[in-house]
Amino acid sequence: MILRMLALILLLVGCAPTSAQAQSDPPVEAGSPASSIQELGSPDSQVRLRAATALLQNPSTARAAVDSLRKATGDPDPEVRMVVALALCRCAPGAPEAVPGLIAALRHGEPMVRAFAAYALREIGPAAKDALPALRQALKDADAKVRNAAASALAALGVEAGPALPDLQAALADPAWLVRAGAASAIGFLDQDPGLVVPPLEQALKDEHPRVREEAIRSLRRLGTKARSAAAGLRDRATDRDKFVRASALLALGIVDPEAGETRDALRAAAQDTEADVRVISDLVLASAEAAPQDRIAKLKPALKGGLWRTRECAILLLGRMGSAAKDALADLREVAANDQEDAGVRKAASEAVRLISP
Repeated sequence: MILRMLALILLLVGCAPTSAQAQSDPPVEAGSPASSIQELGSPDSQVRLRAATALLQNPSTARAAVDSLRKATGDPDPEVRMVVALALCRCAPGAPEAVPGLIAALRHGEPMVRAFAAYALREIGPAAKDALPALRQALKDADAKVRNAAASALAALGVEAGPALPDLQAALADPAWLVRAGAASAIGFLDQDPGLVVPPLEQALKDEHPRVREEAIRSLRRLGTKARSAAAGLRDRATDRDKFVRASALLALGIVDPEAGETRDALRAAAQDTEADVRVISDLVLASAEAAPQDRIAKLKPALKGGLWRTRECAILLLGRMGSAAKDALADLREVAANDQEDAGVRKAASEAVRLISP
């Protein structure tokens, strides 16, 4: 949805042909991919640009031109390469051939184009590693939308984005909370030395905005027991004024420091929380920490259905951490992973849990 929205805005701010071009060149026949595909091979760069723009404007038509767009990513004209890359990512998200053109688009004068390019690079993931220098620069962009998109793309690069840690740490002080939240999230995907990533995430636990605090918690949770030094900060967030932060902190404690007496105390105290969702998650985490494997499964499986997505995600993560001992929950987890109506993050977590339980 974000990519489609940005693409529509993109057409309004500089990728459509100019009026002069429209007068000098005959229009591409609407709904005819053949003419645009043919024009991508024209010796005239303006004709190629017009063809690429027409395909960008109509992704359903462009799907028939994917192979031609892939070839055109090597166009000698930099503006054509950029529009071709954007068109290719719109109709075939994740195409690594688009990376050079998207890197160029990160330098475009229009912020929405730069943001679109960063989001498109996010869809490509680690295969977009050549964009790392440009994304690091985009994290300093004057526009908050671009900075947020760049943080999102760096998270998708994963370990390839390791050199960007100093930039992401600096972004934790960004004036826009969305950028700070994106940076806190991205740091959790870098797979860097815990001694380097845990301290800035601990500081982010104290951010004024609840969504930043929550993303810092989720990143610490991804680190597992490597983030045990942050347990005290997580316990503080277990009594946060925001109920979602409290719920996230309780789940993280059950993963980061499950054996500690202080963790059990925090979970038991949360059983008296004023919010039912927080009480449910504390109950699930406590059962996962104290019950025998079969009792844990019996407790967690019902939570995979219904309720908030956060509760389902909690049950999935706890089952995944059980490894092969949770094999009796595999059918239920596969059902969640295959459910198109389910939250995308929950589906992804279920797929990962299946991999951990049955590698």
